[in-house]
Amino acid sequence: MTGAVLFVDDEPRILDGLRRSLRMQRVPFQAHFEVGGQAALAALERGSWDVVVTDMQMPDVDGAAVLVRARDLHPACARVILSGEVAGGQTVAASLAHRFLRKPCELDELVRIVKELLGPPGTPHTEGRSA
Repeated sequence: MTGAVLFVDDEPRILDGLRRSLRMQRVPFQAHFEVGGQAALAALERGSWDVVVTDMQMPDVDGAAVLVRARDLHPACARVILSGEVAGGQTVAASLAHRFLRKPCELDELVRIVKELLGPPGTPHTEGRSA
């Protein structure tokens, strides 16, 4: 299983911790990290993504805008909300995301979900995914 996964949060320390943890686990996917929604939109424009994991509450561009753009540019891309924001989060998740994970989330759970969304080895990334 391989794939390109974009992680988005407006707090660099959260992304740095996630980057270190994923490197230590030697995950079977390419993890990319962008600070803030504006940087995420640029990354969506210039790259191809199999999974996008984003925070919802960000000051410049919120997670909903990131998910909409991901859906529009990369229709087969799985979209995940990873947020401490719960109010309205489930509603947004139902319309824009394949999964909603609440912060703080155990790293093992996040990795399991990403692997599940990427699908088993040797299958296209669009298979095995429920919207």
